[in-house]
Amino acid sequence: MSDWKPAADHSPSEAIRGGAVVALSRIGRQVITLCITILLARLLTPAEFGAVAVITALVALGLVLQQAGLSSATVQRERVSTQAISTMFWINAAFGLTLTVLFAVLADPIASFLKHPELEVLCQATSVTFVLNGLTVQHRALLQRSMRFGTTARIDIGSALCGGLCAIAVAVAGYGYWALVAQVLVSDALALLMLLPSVRWSLTRPVLTGEVREMVAFGGSLLGFSLVVTAANNLHVVLLGRGAGTTAVGIYTRAYALASVPQNLLQGAAAYVALPKLARAHRDEEGLADFYYGSVQLLCLVALPVALAFALFGDQIALIVYGAQWGDVAEVLRIFAVGLAVTPLLHSTGPVLLARGEPHRMFRWGVFGACVILAGTLVGLRWGITGVACGWSTTTVLLLLPCLVYCLRGTGLTVRGLGRAVGGIYGAAACALPAGWLARHTLADLPSLVALPLGLGFTLLVYIGLCYVAFGQQALIQKVIRRLLPRPGRTAE
Repeated sequence: MSDWKPAADHSPSEAIRGGAVVALSRIGRQVITLCITILLARLLTPAEFGAVAVITALVALGLVLQQAGLSSATVQRERVSTQAISTMFWINAAFGLTLTVLFAVLADPIASFLKHPELEVLCQATSVTFVLNGLTVQHRALLQRSMRFGTTARIDIGSALCGGLCAIAVAVAGYGYWALVAQVLVSDALALLMLLPSVRWSLTRPVLTGEVREMVAFGGSLLGFSLVVTAANNLHVVLLGRGAGTTAVGIYTRAYALASVPQNLLQGAAAYVALPKLARAHRDEEGLADFYYGSVQLLCLVALPVALAFALFGDQIALIVYGAQWGDVAEVLRIFAVGLAVTPLLHSTGPVLLARGEPHRMFRWGVFGACVILAGTLVGLRWGITGVACGWSTTTVLLLLPCLVYCLRGTGLTVRGLGRAVGGIYGAAACALPAGWLARHTLADLPSLVALPLGLGFTLLVYIGLCYVAFGQQALIQKVIRRLLPRPGRTAE
C-alpha cells in the first residue's frame, strides 16, 4: 500500500510563495465575482437574486456536511496512503449523492416552509452541486497537500470566469434567476473537469482501515465547528427569505457581498503575510509585540476608510456598482459600516493563536462568536433587513473586547497595548466622519460618478492628514510611503 507524498517535503520558501499565490488567487476571484455581479445586477431583479440566495444558503450547510472535514484530514496527516485517499473519495462522493437525492426529494417541503413555491424547482436544479463537489473534495485536498497552489488558482479563477460569462449569457437571453443557477453549476462542473486530470492516484475500492478511522474521527472533530460557523453566516438568510421575501434577501445579500469584498481581501492578506512572521517571533515577546501592533496599525489604517466610505457614500456606491434598482442596499451598507470598523481587530487574533500552536482556542472562540452573531441576526429578523444588519453589526462590536481578552491572554500582548497602537487611527477616523458628511452634502447635486471620487478623496485626505498631524501616526504613514515608493537602488525587505 503506497503513500502519497507528504507535504512536509516542501521548503519554507515554497510555503511563502504558495501563500502569495493563494492571496493573489483570492484577489483575482473577488475581482472577477464583483465584475460579473455588477453586470448581472443590471440584468436581474433583487427578487431573482434573493430566490437563489435563499437556496444557496441551504446548499452551503449541505456542503459542510458533504465534506465532513475529510479534506482537512487528508491535508494535515504527515503520511497518508492511496488506499485511505480512495476511501475518503468514496465517502465524499457517497455523501454528495445522498445530499443531492435528499435535497431534490425535500424540494417541495423546503419551498412550502419558505412560502415560495417557485423555489421547488430551484432546489431540484441546485442539488446537482453536491454531486459535483463531492467528486472534487479529495482532489482539492491533495493539491493543497502538495502545495500546488498555482494549479488550484488557475482552476478556481478559470471556472469562476467561465461560470460568470455563462450567467451573463443566460441573463441576456431573458431566463431570470436561471442565470445564477447556471453560474454555480457551470463553475462547479468546469472545476471538476479540470481537477480530475490534475491529480491522479490509483483509485481502489473503499476499505475501513485504522488509518481511515483516524481520518474520519479528525474530520468529525472539525465538522461541528464548521457547521456552527456556516449556520451563523447563512441561517438568518433562509429565515429572512421566509419572513420578508426574496426581494429583501436579494438586497441584504448583495449589500453583505459588497461589504465583504474589502474585508475578505484584507483578512486574507493579513493572514498570509502575518502568520509566517508571527510563527518565528512568538517566543520573543518584545519582537512579537512590535510586529503584531505594527501590523494591526497598518490593517486599521487601510480598513477604516472602507468603513467611512460605506457609512458616508453608501447610496452612491450602490448606485454605481449595482444600478438604480438597488437603492435599498445603501441603508444596509451604512449599518454594516459599524461592524466593519472593528473587524480588523477581531481578525487580528487568529494568526497569533495559530502561530503559537493553539488552534483549539481559536476554534472555541469561533464557535462562541458565531453563536452570538447568529443570535443577534435572528433577533433582528423581526425588523427585516435593517434589523438583521443591525444584529450583525451590534454583536460584532460587542464581541470585540471579550475576543481580545480571551485570545490575547498568555501571549504577552495586551488589550491596553493594542488600544495605544490603534487609538490614534480610530480617533482620526471619528474626526474625519463629520468632514466627509459635509463633503457628501456639499456635492449632493453632482452626478454620482463625479461626487463619489471627489467626496471620498476629500474624506481620505482629511483622514490621512489627521492621522499624520494630530494623532501621532507620522512614523506609520512614512513607513507606508517608503514601502510603496522605495528609494532607487534599494531592494525591498
